Parts: sequence; structure tokens; C-alpha cells
Amino acid sequence: MILSELLERYKAGERDFEDVDLSNASLNELDLYGINLSGAQLIGANLSGSNFTSARLIGANLTRANLYRTRLPMADLSGANLFRADLTDAVLLSSSLVGTDLIGSILTRTNFSGADLYYANLRGAHLEVTNLRFSDLSHANLSSTRLNTAKLEGATLPQIVAPAEVIALAK
Repeated sequence: MILSELLERYKAGERDFEDVDLSNASLNELDLYGINLSGAQLIGANLSGSNFTSARLIGANLTRANLYRTRLPMADLSGANLFRADLTDAVLLSSSLVGTDLIGSILTRTNFSGADLYYANLRGAHLEVTNLRFSDLSHANLSSTRLNTAKLEGATLPQIVAPAEVIALAK
């Protein structure tokens, strides 16, 4: 499916676009509220500045995707692949990222407040000034991440041996 066809069908009221291949597509600055892109191939896609509120991206492949300033509140990205994706300034309030792969992703100033990151893999992710308040990071892989500037008030952290400053921030 080409992007113009998807946008035309979306405008006509269709929301279900499972398993579509939009690799390297430019979906920036679009309002795609409630769209279902579960299983979609969005490798290297540009989604910057778009609205994906309540979207379903379960198992989607967003490897190296640009999600700068993308709005994804209440979205379901469970099992999605966001390997080396750029989520700088993205908003994922109360979103589900259960089992999501965020290895090496840029999460600078990303807002995950209230998000479910249970079993997410954040190994080597950039978490500078990231808002993780009241998010669930139980069983998440946080190895090689620096949380010293992350906002962790009320967050549930994994049972790991962590530096003293990370433990202090979580209280």
C-alpha cells in the first residue's frame, strides 16, 4: 500500500491498516488518531510531529524511525521494535510499551509518565531528562542506561543492583 492510499482510506473512516509496509515513508505532521498499524513495517519512517493518540502499533517495526515530537498518549506499542529510534520530545502518556525493544533509542525529554514499560528493553537508551514518573519499569532491562537526569518519582523500577543515585531518585 502506498501512503496516499492509506491517507485517503483513513480520511474515509477506515482505521485498520495491520501489517502494512510503510518503510521510509514520510508520515510527519499528520493526525492519525486511533489508527491501527499493528505489525506494520515502519523502518526508517518519519513520523515526527504526528498525532498517534490511542493508536495500535502492536508488534510494529519502527527500527531507526524518526518520532521526534510525536504524540502517542494512550497508544499500544506492546512488542514493537523501536531499535535506535529517535523519540526526542515524544509524548507517550499512559501508553503500553510492554516488551518493547528500545535498545539504543534516543529518549531525551520523552514523556513516559504513567506508561507501562514492563519487560521493555532499554539497554543503552539515551534517557536524558526523560519523564518516567509513575511508569512501570518492572522487569525492564536498564543496563548501560544513565538514569541520573531522568524523572522517576513514583516509578516502579526493576529489582536490579543500581547506582546509589538512581535508587535515591526513585524514592
